[in-house]
Amino acid sequence: MKVPKGHKRVLLCGDLHCGHQVGLTPPAWQQKPADPDDYKFLSVHLRHKFHKIQDACWKFWVSEITKLKPFHLAICNGDTIDGNGSRSGGVELIAPDRQEQADMAMKALSVVRAKNYCFTFGTPYHTGTEEDFETRIAEWMDAQAWTNKVTIGSHEWPEVNGKVFDVKHKVGGSGIPHGRATAVIKEDLWNAIWAENKAQPRADIIIRSHVHYFSHYMKYRGDSEVHMATLPALQAMGTKFGSRQCSGTVDYGFSFVDIGPKGEIKWHNRILPTSVQAASTTKF
Repeated sequence: MKVPKGHKRVLLCGDLHCGHQVGLTPPAWQQKPADPDDYKFLSVHLRHKFHKIQDACWKFWVSEITKLKPFHLAICNGDTIDGNGSRSGGVELIAPDRQEQADMAMKALSVVRAKNYCFTFGTPYHTGTEEDFETRIAEWMDAQAWTNKVTIGSHEWPEVNGKVFDVKHKVGGSGIPHGRATAVIKEDLWNAIWAENKAQPRADIIIRSHVHYFSHYMKYRGDSEVHMATLPALQAMGTKFGSRQCSGTVDYGFSFVDIGPKGEIKWHNRILPTSVQAASTTKF
C-alpha cells in the first residue's frame, strides 16, 4: 500500500513486551519447535505452542510493515519490553535480562526504518521502576543512520503536517464491551481542559495503549476530524494474568495514519486474524 502523494505516513504501535513468551520475538530469540513425540511432557508441549505464536506474530509484523514503508514517523507507545516478570517468578520470560529484552525491541523496531521516532515510557512494572530501560532503545535508534529525530518522554505531542498527536501509554480499561471507548474519549476532554489552561497543545489525534485492545472514535471539531484510539498490542494472547483473570478480547496488530499536506487524516489498521490463536474443544 503506497503512501498517497504528498502525505506523510505515521506508524502507531505499542505493547511489544519483548522478552515475554508471547511478546514480539525476533527469530534469533524464538523458542525451537518440539518433536511431536515429546508432547507428553507439558513443558515441551508449551514450548511448541509458544514457538508457533512467536513465529506467526513475527512474520505478520515483518510482512505488513514491509508493505507499508516508508514511514515518516513511528510512534512507539510504551511497554516495548516485558520486564523481570516478578509477579510470576519470571517463568513466562524467554529473556529475563532487560538489557537483552531491549536488544529484541531494537531488532523488532529496526524493521520499520522510520525517518523519525517518538517513544513514550510504559508501565514501571514492565520497563523499570527506578530505571527507564526504554531510554536505551530510543538512544540506539537515535544513533542509526536512517533516523533524523528521536524523542522519548512520559507524554508527548508530535506534530505532522499541522496535525498534533497526544501520546501517552496508560489509559483506563473497561470490563464491558460498550465502555471501551469511554476512557480515551475522556482523555480528549482532559486535553481540551489542559489546552484551555494553556498548558498543553490542543490535539487532533489522541493515542493511548496499555489495554491491549483496539478502540477508535472519530468526531468533528468544526470542519476538522478528531481521532481518539487505544491501540492494539504487539503481544499476543497467552499471559498468565490475561488468560486467568481477564475476560475481554485482545487485538494484535498496529495502526497507521496518512496525513495529507492540508492535514487530511486517513486512518488504517492491521490486525492479525484471531484464527491464529482461536480456542478449540478437546475431545476425550
